[in-house]
Amino acid sequence: MQRFIVAIMIFSMAVMGADDDSWLWTGAKILGGAAVGVVAGPAILGAAGFTAGGVAAGTAAAAAQGAIGNVAAGSTFAILQSAAATGAAATYGAAAGAAGAAAYEASKEKRNKKRPNY
Repeated sequence: MQRFIVAIMIFSMAVMGADDDSWLWTGAKILGGAAVGVVAGPAILGAAGFTAGGVAAGTAAAAAQGAIGNVAAGSTFAILQSAAATGAAATYGAAAGAAGAAAYEASKEKRNKKRPNY
């Protein structure tokens, strides 16, 4: 995690001199999305009640598990609990954050190409 933060700091220093539409800024936004995802993924699962020790009592996850009854392997509930228990939520969050930032940048580029230059 420390290496990741150092890499972000070094990358951000390089980005400071770049134009807003440069590939460097696009990369910084994607890296930023990944950084947010690393923090948000585990936080969201934890808030819902999925923890490393199992489902927390009195949470939305506990209510869902009570409604489901016997949780089937490979179900959405099982995948969420597995991600929280193994720490994979940070990896999934990083991937989702980077993908979201990349999709936003791609859509922005597509919109800009449709506009005529006067």
